[in-house]
Amino acid sequence: YATNQRSAFKDEQKGYSTLGHIFFKEGRLSVPKTDRALQELLSLYHPKKGVLYYEYTPQVYAENEVDEIWILFADPQMEKPRKRLTSRLFLDRYKHILKPEGTLNLKSDSTDLYEYTRDESIPEFNQERTGCQFEKVFDTDRLYEHGINALDETMQKVLNIRTYYEQMWLEQGKSIKYLRYDFKKS
Repeated sequence: YATNQRSAFKDEQKGYSTLGHIFFKEGRLSVPKTDRALQELLSLYHPKKGVLYYEYTPQVYAENEVDEIWILFADPQMEKPRKRLTSRLFLDRYKHILKPEGTLNLKSDSTDLYEYTRDESIPEFNQERTGCQFEKVFDTDRLYEHGINALDETMQKVLNIRTYYEQMWLEQGKSIKYLRYDFKKS
């Protein structure tokens, strides 16, 4: 939300906006009383006003319920590897929610995230975990140049759906990387 504006609505704001944080406190969205514009937004207009939120607990939510996870053009978090969506923290979460035989997909323009996932995080996860593994099914660092033709027609159609950023990176001449892993639980 904009901390330097009188209104939370973009069409009522003037000039540049500085962004502030909304916090969760005891399961509710919380902002200081001094932020009147945001107080108004949350109390009158927020579609989920009055909803009580709960912290994600992998043992309770969605255990073995998800068929496929897609990570599309995620921030590679160069300075904070543990915040990468393919770090051990997230792989441990994925192992709880993915069904046995589920799938993890990574599509990215970032060579660093692609190589980190392929060469470090998933091999380390597989080495340290018993009873579950991510098995590499597909790996290409040039999806549209040559990799996509090796996939079946359905996957080609799915992978040809391009995000705004993907199209922007392609127009800038960047190559798109793609990894696909099947998740095996024993």
